[in-house]
Amino acid sequence: MKIKGIILLACTMVLASCTKTDNIIAHVGKTPITQQEFDAYLHLKKLRNLSPQDKAKHLQIFAERKALVQAIEASNKVDIRQIDAEISDVKRNLVVSHYLDSYLTQQVSDQAVRNYYAQNQQEFATRKAKVSHILIRTNSQISEEERSQKLKLIQEAHAKAKNGADFAALVNEYSEDRVSAKKGGSLGWISDQAIAPNFAHQAFTVLQEGEVSDPFITSFGYHIIKLDAAPSVVQKPFEQVRGDIRRKLRQMAKEAELSRLKQSVDVKLTENS
Repeated sequence: MKIKGIILLACTMVLASCTKTDNIIAHVGKTPITQQEFDAYLHLKKLRNLSPQDKAKHLQIFAERKALVQAIEASNKVDIRQIDAEISDVKRNLVVSHYLDSYLTQQVSDQAVRNYYAQNQQEFATRKAKVSHILIRTNSQISEEERSQKLKLIQEAHAKAKNGADFAALVNEYSEDRVSAKKGGSLGWISDQAIAPNFAHQAFTVLQEGEVSDPFITSFGYHIIKLDAAPSVVQKPFEQVRGDIRRKLRQMAKEAELSRLKQSVDVKLTENS
């Protein structure tokens, strides 16, 4: 394919002999193509380690594409201002994105992530307790009579538990949480941050190991819980939280750097803008 207006410089070794002081390697009409411009194109297209012949081939393709654009622009049949606005918007986003990718890679190193973990151990520690429960379900739609009946059931189960009845047997008789009922009411090890506040208060503050709570209510209904094992602090291992720390540090560094960059340039809007 040949388009009028493309002139490739006649070099035996196309592109190979161009220097920094003489880096025009082609013309499209009167518009030059520089070595730097073409190198950026090859980099974008991930074209590496090309022979001189292949470079010449890709230069021809690149120049012909520019010639097409030049011809269309001269026809005045497209809104170049709109295209320029779109290009400017994409450029702004790419400039910010490329800068931040490079900046954050340098700022948030593996060592920085490890240092944050070492210096903020409490952030990755959770208190857990092993708990079993009996649940009598309620919801906002039930009548006061039904609610009263359910309260009597949980109080009945509680009285039996206080009199020494086997808790697992009471779970089987009373609990409406059939999933935990298959395990004697066990909820396993639960975090104090993952349950209702009054549930956590009973499990982590009120009860001693082996004790059974008084009845209390949550959004699920009436509960009695048994503290199977006292609360203990569990530290999340570094490998489990490495990704979370990196994302947190990158976000913090990003916000700080964007703020610094914005403050480094004066922005003034005219009254008529």
